[in-house]
Amino acid sequence: MAFDKKLEFDFDCEHWEENDEECCYNLFKKAYHLACTVHSGQTRDEGSPYITHIDGVIDILQNELQDYNLGKWIIATLHDVLEDSDLTCEDLREMFCEMVSDYVSILTKDEGQSTDDYIQRMRDHEDSRFIIEVKLADRLHNVRSLKYILNTNPNKVQRYIEETEVYYVPLAKEFQPKFYNKLTFELEYIKGLLVN
Repeated sequence: MAFDKKLEFDFDCEHWEENDEECCYNLFKKAYHLACTVHSGQTRDEGSPYITHIDGVIDILQNELQDYNLGKWIIATLHDVLEDSDLTCEDLREMFCEMVSDYVSILTKDEGQSTDDYIQRMRDHEDSRFIIEVKLADRLHNVRSLKYILNTNPNKVQRYIEETEVYYVPLAKEFQPKFYNKLTFELEYIKGLLVN
């Protein structure tokens, strides 16, 4: 997808790292605008606009985890832009900063990369808790969305359930008990729908 890589916002990425709330908010607005542009016209499996997934992940962080870290919201907003567009890490570095580029890159599973290696890459990062919490919010929102494709793609639902149970439930148990409880509840709910 083509877009203007020179979107103008008044921010300085260095202030994000210093927790300057106004600059963080401006950076978040820029990230959200970019996500809307990149995901424009894209839909989820059930047909909703793709940006609703980004909104859902941010909502989980804010309202279920009570995490008001705008930095985390920025990364959550951008977590799929590398995989869903022709953007590169260098583009993100130029548009935002090294940290944003690095964190989004860690959250982007490389083509052909095993889930074991992907999880390990997140674990090995110096800010693993931050990155893993964004990933778990992403996974939780995706699990909740499975109910909309039960009838149209039950094989995908089953594969997603199995991957979540094997890889993400243990990760949640280790890093974020709230996500562990929510993921296990949602998985049981979806599995119950599969057998009915």
